[in-house]
Amino acid sequence: MELNSRRFFTFPVLVGVLALCTNADAFVHGIVPSLRHSGHRHLASISRKTETQRFSSLRPKGGLTNLRASAPEFPVIDISPMSEEGKTSAKLRVAEEVRAACEEHGMFYVKGHGIPDELQAAAFKASQDFFSLPSEVKEALPCVTGGFTRGYIGVGKESGSDRHELKEAFSYGYEWDSSTPPINPLQGPNLWPPSSSGLASAWQEPLQKIFTDNVRVGSMLTGALALSLGEEEAAMHTLCQEGDTISLMRLFHYLPLPNRREDVQGLDAAGGKEVTGSSPHTDWGWITIILQDPSVVALEVFHREAWHPVPPQPGTLLVNVGDYVSLYTRGRYVSPLHRVISPPKERFSFVFFAYPGYEARIPQVEGGQRYSLFTDQLQGGGGEFAEEESESFGRFILDKWAQVQRP
Repeated sequence: MELNSRRFFTFPVLVGVLALCTNADAFVHGIVPSLRHSGHRHLASISRKTETQRFSSLRPKGGLTNLRASAPEFPVIDISPMSEEGKTSAKLRVAEEVRAACEEHGMFYVKGHGIPDELQAAAFKASQDFFSLPSEVKEALPCVTGGFTRGYIGVGKESGSDRHELKEAFSYGYEWDSSTPPINPLQGPNLWPPSSSGLASAWQEPLQKIFTDNVRVGSMLTGALALSLGEEEAAMHTLCQEGDTISLMRLFHYLPLPNRREDVQGLDAAGGKEVTGSSPHTDWGWITIILQDPSVVALEVFHREAWHPVPPQPGTLLVNVGDYVSLYTRGRYVSPLHRVISPPKERFSFVFFAYPGYEARIPQVEGGQRYSLFTDQLQGGGGEFAEEESESFGRFILDKWAQVQRP
């Protein structure tokens, strides 16, 4: 199957890994100066606070299970008009709804996306089939270190904090022609299981199709974002040129806490770390598009000093703003802090991290919310992770992916 998604990036992005926060080294929203340092990839000399100091001011009263009653209502936006030709009144209505959602929550549901229910079901089946493979088959497809993320990530092998994240993942993206040399380090071929793995011969077809469909949906959303900012619909095309070739689709399999000693060998030897699904974080890129398991609620967002569940809505995709678009709008649009708590039963999800072009420059903003993009996420990290003012998004993201890998 030939995947033609090169038209995609009329936009930048950022996403991902979602998480639980029961102790206090949680990454939290706060008004901090943005990083505008000279020098290359150094840690700002910010003293590390204790876990309690970091999180106590934002811990919901009554404990983390006592979520605020006045939960945010995320809008459901019909984006189907964005497939129309020209600048129509219906497109402008979509843009206005997107603007309101991005300013208030940075998160919203979309319908009218054009991804059939049958394809979604086939993709979930393919994901479940992959994660059901024997460990030795999955581990023969390792996601290598260095920032290029294609392949399998085992349980505990990735984390946005010092927590042990009880999930495994499979990462893939644009179907790069192996005979064509990559232009940058984030491009390259996918790492698919061999035919000897026991998977059906057409196993990867729904995964390839859902990637290209997310590219299309991302393009629709980017047009809406541009209109919402008073720009022309195609204003972000140059910024996001070739972004589809470095964007990622992640299949996630979250494991439930009650079965952890059965499912994860050596977890108790992990130094007594807190166990979670995905650590609190903001997504690094432009936008993230999430297809949630319809049977499990585990994703949560931090809003107005409390954690709130973000349940799956039938027929919709969930969209959240990434750090890049928040910076692009000078903080006007929120990049939401979110996490995944360990679910009561296994949970599967598809998370599409849409990126701008590799050479897109990281916007500089004085002040604003705290972003995971600029936070040191190395194990034991406690400072800020500064970028050169001239550094491209792609080169910076290589370092960010390396930060969250764990031995």
